[in-house]
Amino acid sequence: MNHFFILLEGEATGRLLRYDPPTRTTNLVLDGLAFPNGVQLSGGQSFLLFSETTNCRLMKYWLEGPKTRNVELVENLPGFPDNIRLNKRSLFWVAIDCCRTPAHKVLTHNPWLRSIYFKLPMKLSILARLMGMKYTIISLFNGKGEILKVLDDRKGLVMKLVSEVREVKGKL
Repeated sequence: MNHFFILLEGEATGRLLRYDPPTRTTNLVLDGLAFPNGVQLSGGQSFLLFSETTNCRLMKYWLEGPKTRNVELVENLPGFPDNIRLNKRSLFWVAIDCCRTPAHKVLTHNPWLRSIYFKLPMKLSILARLMGMKYTIISLFNGKGEILKVLDDRKGLVMKLVSEVREVKGKL
C-alpha cells in the first residue's frame, strides 16, 4: 500500500532517468513528475511512453526525430495508470486502476485533509476504495495515443486490480 500514500501525496518529485551501461552513468531526462511509472519503449525505439499515476495520464517522450526531448500528453485517463507493455504489433497495453473520484480531487488539493484521512480508524483497503481503486480497466493504445480497445470488469469477476498486462500469443 506504499503506492497509495505516494499517490495521495500529490507531489511532483518523480524523475525519469537514463542509464548508460558502457559508461555506467545515470543522467536525468525529466523531473517534476507526479508518480512516474510504467516506462515502455516503442517498437522502433523513437519514443517511450510512461504513465504519471497521480495525474492519471499517459505521456510520450521523444527519443529521435524532430521532436527529440519533447514531452507530449498522450491521454488523460479515467483512473490511475500503472504499467505499460508493448505487444508484438507495437501497440501498448495499459493497466488503469479505476476510477478517479471527487474524494481523490479534494484530498489531492488539500494536504491538511490528507493528514486527517490517514488517521481514520479504517483499513487502508477501504480508504483506497473510497479514492476510487475498485476495479481495473485495461486499454490498448497505438503509438499516436488512439484508444483501440478497452476491457473492464466493474464487478471484479474476471480481474480485480491489475498492475500489468502482457500479451502472449494473442492472450492476456
